[in-house]
Amino acid sequence: MSVDAAPWLWALAALVVFVVATWLHVRFWGRAYARPWRAPERLEARAADGTRLALHRWPATPGGRGRGAPIILCHGVSCNARTFGVDEDLPMARWLADEGFDVFALDLRGAGESERGGPGARGFDAYVDLDAPAAIEAVCARTGAARVLWVGHSMGGLIGYQLVADAATRSRVAGLVTLGSPIRALDARPELVVGAGLFVGFRPMLSRVHMPTRFVARLVVPAAGRVRGWPERFFGHPENVPPVVLRRFLAQAVEPVHGSVLDELVLRVRREARRAGGGVADVRAAVRSSGVPVWVCAGSLDRIAPPRACALQRPAPGEPPPLDLLAPRGHCDLVMGRRLDVEVLAPLAAFLETHVARCETTAP
Repeated sequence: MSVDAAPWLWALAALVVFVVATWLHVRFWGRAYARPWRAPERLEARAADGTRLALHRWPATPGGRGRGAPIILCHGVSCNARTFGVDEDLPMARWLADEGFDVFALDLRGAGESERGGPGARGFDAYVDLDAPAAIEAVCARTGAARVLWVGHSMGGLIGYQLVADAATRSRVAGLVTLGSPIRALDARPELVVGAGLFVGFRPMLSRVHMPTRFVARLVVPAAGRVRGWPERFFGHPENVPPVVLRRFLAQAVEPVHGSVLDELVLRVRREARRAGGGVADVRAAVRSSGVPVWVCAGSLDRIAPPRACALQRPAPGEPPPLDLLAPRGHCDLVMGRRLDVEVLAPLAAFLETHVARCETTAP
């Protein structure tokens, strides 16, 4: 290009170089930490609207205390089922299978190996009304169980709360475990609540867009574990998550999030702020009266869903939030990282062990 070329041509050339370099950067780091998804078996479920859902199965080790009871592991927003296996040294899914549970890690619609496009519904309500029931039916048909144990991380736990709160689906849930699930959004990290409020003016656009969270996650992979602060301390605590595990998580387990999920988050925050009907108080009351055993775990270092947001019951003024387990962990290291077996999985499995018999019957 001639030095006398118009400035806008130089600017355009620089923009093209920048875009190509960024694309190559994201592609490289996405592949550099790629690992094959090593579940021994893959099961497919089909939701009522026709959407295909992937379930990754780790069969139970014979003789374990889980006695073959089926567990569905459900990931959080903007993630996929690899969340439960990205740590190759201590994969949560395999650890529970070794304890004798029949483990199924679910990819919600639009994530992982589940169907991404198509005419099906999108958003949190679709996860609750379509994906979760279809996954439960597929697992029960595959295992012969009458009910499943549901273990949800972050949004996956909120889906579990809705299943238990709804009289139509609670009979299929033998027990519920929530890990870092902010049932009261107003008590979540203030920046997230404020950010949700800022989306109010853009709500008409949200149902037609995807947030580029996977692109951003892969963009920052090289900084993970090297730059103290964000994103390391936002997703988990550095003492719990080795840098290589955090990089694998960012490269493999993060997905684009559909705008309709954010739209429903905005509505939920506004309902809570206005104390409108059908809000968090009603869900809490329905869960407590459901008769389904619930075990609530939160991370004392969680910067996304602090303990006060995860408590199933509101604490008294000046009192700590009532939780079944307050682990010294951040948000994502509730399901991965060092000492996970001691700090989270051992008490979690002990809770589930006491309720495996409930998987054999649909009776209350």
